[in-house]
Amino acid sequence: MMRIPLKALSLSVALVALTASCAGSEDKEKPPGRGVGEVCQSFAASGESASALKEIAGDGRLKDDGSDPSGVLKALRSADGVVEGAELLGTPYCKLKSATNEAHILEITFREALAVDDSDAEDKKHFTYYRSGKTALVSDRLASIYFQCKLKDSSKSFIINGTLERTNKINVPPKEVAANQILLLNSSASKVSGELGCQNSQLAKGAPQPLSH
Repeated sequence: MMRIPLKALSLSVALVALTASCAGSEDKEKPPGRGVGEVCQSFAASGESASALKEIAGDGRLKDDGSDPSGVLKALRSADGVVEGAELLGTPYCKLKSATNEAHILEITFREALAVDDSDAEDKKHFTYYRSGKTALVSDRLASIYFQCKLKDSSKSFIINGTLERTNKINVPPKEVAANQILLLNSSASKVSGELGCQNSQLAKGAPQPLSH
């Protein structure tokens, strides 16, 4: 029987122990959840959108359990001019919560809409309107956007409504929060529009600009 030299055996054992130690260390050091640029198919990976999401969600890690971007596209591709039942609630594009304490942060949904909701004097007291799509508006915890989707190489055309609802508490001036929320909603709407192949959606490029103050 061939004997392994004691020195070689000791070196081998040390290497195995070192490898196991490094692997364990990496596992422990790897934070839970995802960064802002990784959640919900990376809709907020760019500079302005990433900064807006960090401002709203904080610099911590996030979970997007329950998000269904592919379900949003499937539902909208099936748009048929009839909106009823669960369709009225929309499909969750992005549901975010903290990976640290499971606290809910925000939810973005999309649905087919039969018409654009007309604003009235009361709405204008509570919402700021922005230039994007057919109409876009935002308050402290809610944002909404409507845009037309004319499918390329098809006669099919329909209206899409996106909604963002924020549930967390943050110490940021209301106007800044509103601007960040409409930016995030517009970013996700732009991604949905692009993946569907919508033509002439008139969604803002980058941060939407306010129409009223």
